[in-house]
Amino acid sequence: MSLTQEEIQEFLELLDDPKIVDQTTTYIFTGIDMDQSGLIDEKEFRKGLKKLFFELGGNEPTEEQIQRAIYKIDTNNDKKISRVELKMLVKNFCDSLRQIVQGLNS
Repeated sequence: MSLTQEEIQEFLELLDDPKIVDQTTTYIFTGIDMDQSGLIDEKEFRKGLKKLFFELGGNEPTEEQIQRAIYKIDTNNDKKISRVELKMLVKNFCDSLRQIVQGLNS
């Protein structure tokens, strides 16, 4: 299945929409922050990441992969992931996806 130029443009516009980034961040954050503390601790992150890998049909992440992910997302090194830190991850993902789609489209 190939996308039309119009469909590709609509998708790229969605990736640029701050509301989409906010909604995606909120959805992911509330799904992982089980104790509703406003921060995702290592235990919650580990559980959420394992669930994501399972739902995507992948292998369970290794401890090294989990620690590396936390290290990259946790920019203030407090061993917890804030909503702001997660939002940066979502935004960076959207930016990367946009570049991939634009590269395929050129």
